[in-house]
Amino acid sequence: MSRSRFQSCRWSAPLVVALAAALAVWAPGSPAVAQTDPPPAPAASALPDLFAADASPSPVPATLAQYGGDPPHTTGQGRHKESAFHHLLLEPTLAQSVNFGSDTIVCFHATTHVGCKNPTTAVLPGDLLRWAGNARWYFNRHLGVRYQRIAHLGVAGRTGGSGANAKFGGSGYDYEELESLEWSFNPLLTVNAGWDYRARVCCPGAGDPTNPTPREKQGPFLQASWRTGPDTRIGRILTLSLRTTFVNHRFEPTAQSVLARGQTDAGRKNEYVPTAYLNLPVYGQTKVVPFYGIEYYGTYFDNQPSISLTYRKTYGFNYRASKLLSFRAQVKNDQNYAAGPDAAHKAFLQLEATYRIEK
Repeated sequence: MSRSRFQSCRWSAPLVVALAAALAVWAPGSPAVAQTDPPPAPAASALPDLFAADASPSPVPATLAQYGGDPPHTTGQGRHKESAFHHLLLEPTLAQSVNFGSDTIVCFHATTHVGCKNPTTAVLPGDLLRWAGNARWYFNRHLGVRYQRIAHLGVAGRTGGSGANAKFGGSGYDYEELESLEWSFNPLLTVNAGWDYRARVCCPGAGDPTNPTPREKQGPFLQASWRTGPDTRIGRILTLSLRTTFVNHRFEPTAQSVLARGQTDAGRKNEYVPTAYLNLPVYGQTKVVPFYGIEYYGTYFDNQPSISLTYRKTYGFNYRASKLLSFRAQVKNDQNYAAGPDAAHKAFLQLEATYRIEK
């Protein structure tokens, strides 16, 4: 996996962990857990990039507390799980994207469609299988440190209209890492502050020395998530969240040279990611939990002159196979609002399996 040549700024992340250890001396107790989920990241650009229309946020691991709004974690026991305390929580997730519909083309081989390419690691034709997940250490009921890895997978959506004018992208892959301090005011309200880093892995990768316009982003972020609504056997049914990241934006001369007439670089900007997810209790049980969510978010890669916006509707269900093992199936429907006159639309299915380790 290629890493970006701009990694030097990320050494601030270990400072977050060191600060958390120092603060723990003054914060007795044990942590509460909220539940939310990371959204993510369209990438519309004026640059000639095969995956520029890939507005796919990423597979999001099923977890008790994530960076953004999303369906509930289902390996626990609903609202009764909120009172449990574990210092260490690990949630490795296996995520598979399955693309379908008329707005994406699955590339069975290089000649399926002009310009259609596959990563060589695709398990299913045109799809991707990757590891993601979360790691958390809580010092007490309020203070903890968090690490989350997100695999942004998918096939770029259709642009250019329909028929002979339609253009389709190939499969793409980014990874994103978020490291933060987490403070839980109570089991329903949680705040995170830390560092957000995302880079293009393929193709070309952000760390490729021959790539004159690497696509990556990094910067400090602040997130708040709140669970509200009626208290049911699966907990509060509505999760609201807001995350903002101040992106350390770079715009190389090669990227500047392809700006359209009258277009300028927007400079450093904050990304905002508001989300709302509704979880539905069904027939008095907690094993199967349907959900419906809405996200509206911006993403600002390096060498992208302005922020691109995506409106996402997602629905699916979580299945709790056991106390420690859960599965999720969700359909994501994305409409990307690009800086130019055209934008991508895509729909795809995300399948995930999460195993929970508690100590």
